[in-house]
Amino acid sequence: MAINTTTLQKYRKMLKFLGLVLITYFVLMPIGAKAQFFEGAITYEVRYQSRIPGMSDQVLTKMMGTVQTFHIKGNRYLTLMNGEMMVMQLYEPKENKLYFQTTESDTLLWMDGAKNGSPILKTERDKKGGTILGYDCEKIIFSTKTGKETYWFTPALKADAAGMSRHAYNNLSAFLKASGALPLKMIVEQTDLVLTMEAKAVQLQKLEDIFFALPPKMVAIPAPF
Repeated sequence: MAINTTTLQKYRKMLKFLGLVLITYFVLMPIGAKAQFFEGAITYEVRYQSRIPGMSDQVLTKMMGTVQTFHIKGNRYLTLMNGEMMVMQLYEPKENKLYFQTTESDTLLWMDGAKNGSPILKTERDKKGGTILGYDCEKIIFSTKTGKETYWFTPALKADAAGMSRHAYNNLSAFLKASGALPLKMIVEQTDLVLTMEAKAVQLQKLEDIFFALPPKMVAIPAPF
């Protein structure tokens, strides 16, 4: 069905920072493992602080969810979440597109992965970023046009930086190029919100390519944001 005017207005206000909430490129694997890209699923705890006038933390959290389950294979990923509004994000590297599915329509929304409304102005790096889940982490901080992004990572978690080199949205390609790894935690501070994501559970598993296919018979239109 078509997206009505009320739904479009909600998208423009809420989903302009959607990739921040749904970005799903975090992974965990044993430090002793051979250098290779992680394949499997990881579950994240997500927390929000709203900076949107008239919208409480509770309302934003209810819409976007508190849990995200991220699946990745090579340079393709799929995220499922428990929000009342957002339920799925999928990245298709051949097209360099991000697809979003909501509970408000049976129409998919897509966005160009090259789009980036928050360019990096300054980069800082700290070799002593503390310990997360038993890993000694480094920390990278991006000062951006719209705020600040902080990532904690360990070099043991190898990422397919080359495979996602066109994924400029939310500075993913820049982070992967700088770290060569996948983050264990991130805090993104922007005008509209503060987003915190931290890994809580990891499952190594083989995923078939069909797992990352778009839902069948669903129409996809450009995202209105």
